[in-house]
Amino acid sequence: MEFDVNQAFGGTRWTWGSECDFDQTHAWNIWDPLNEVWRPTSVPCNHFPSNTWIHLIWMLERVGNQVHYVSLDVADTKYDVDTYYTAQPEWYQEEIDIAFQMDGNYEQQPYKVWLDEVTLNGS
Repeated sequence: MEFDVNQAFGGTRWTWGSECDFDQTHAWNIWDPLNEVWRPTSVPCNHFPSNTWIHLIWMLERVGNQVHYVSLDVADTKYDVDTYYTAQPEWYQEEIDIAFQMDGNYEQQPYKVWLDEVTLNGS
């Protein structure tokens, strides 16, 4: 499962991407926008229980030309991530958005996810 936040203006794009790799590494990966690669974290991510709501909260911030992954709360357990990556330069669109996508494994085995009450709060 992948969760993303994007903000772009003034020629720079800040992307905070995260994916729960419950199939191979059983950890959360985060996006390094300058190098366009996924980076592993030490935050565990295993299959979530079926028919159960799991509350996720990412704390993120933009710091100059960097994205800062502050922390991730999963089902009331808080994990400090505290990782910075450089934003993507030379971006010509202006946007702010949030996105969710269901990534498949190599066999594209089907699975179901219900997503509800997605919010983006800023200050």
